[in-house]
Amino acid sequence: MGETPKSSLGASIQSQEEIFKAARSKNIENHIKFVGVITDKTELACAYESADIHVFPVRHIPDDPEGFGMVAIEAAVHGLATVAFATGGITDAVKDGVSGYLVASGNYAELSQQVNTLLESPLNSINIQRFAKRFAWNIFGQKVFSSTQISVQDPKRQAHAALDLTSRALKAKKLTY
Repeated sequence: MGETPKSSLGASIQSQEEIFKAARSKNIENHIKFVGVITDKTELACAYESADIHVFPVRHIPDDPEGFGMVAIEAAVHGLATVAFATGGITDAVKDGVSGYLVASGNYAELSQQVNTLLESPLNSINIQRFAKRFAWNIFGQKVFSSTQISVQDPKRQAHAALDLTSRALKAKKLTY
């Protein structure tokens, strides 16, 4: 597990000690390790590749800045499935049944069930990685470029700002009537 950013809105919700206390009550504290922030790419890749599942129980907090859930994509790049609460942009970062499972926000029983499901029947890591590739910058750039080419080449669509005098005169007539 990583660290909660000190400036995040959820930083004060749960401490490491509270997590360990809950884990001790279930006799699983030896299965949790806080590794802190990892900045070395090789060490981060090793952490992802040595894990069985990425569990991402992001709580819905009003005005929370969790917009996308990039960590789910990072996990998927390494073939690691994510189980997450379906909140915010995480619903775009995890494809249910392909790169992991999304469960109703706050439904910890279902979250646990999906974790068990993945442990018993892992998803195909090649499909998980294929899903992650959709978010590569070069593919994103191609999609943006393609969308602009379609709108420029579509004869039904006209530029918002017409610069020729005839079109401007027609626009002026529309505005004055």
